[in-house]
Amino acid sequence: MLNELMFKTISKLASLKRDRRGISHTLEIIGGVALVAGILITTIPAARTAVVNVWSSVVNSATSLFNSTAA
Repeated sequence: MLNELMFKTISKLASLKRDRRGISHTLEIIGGVALVAGILITTIPAARTAVVNVWSSVVNSATSLFNSTAA
């Protein structure tokens, strides 16, 4: 089962690597999110804590997802 999951992950990464428009689109979305977060932080000082809390939540969720998948 773990080998199958590893194979699927590697094949998805390989297909993503071949898809140049997908990579470009992903980077565009990441840049847009970073721009919005930066504008919010500079214009509304209280937004900094909200952005930090959202980011921490995302990182914790991703960490737990990867840990549960690897286990």
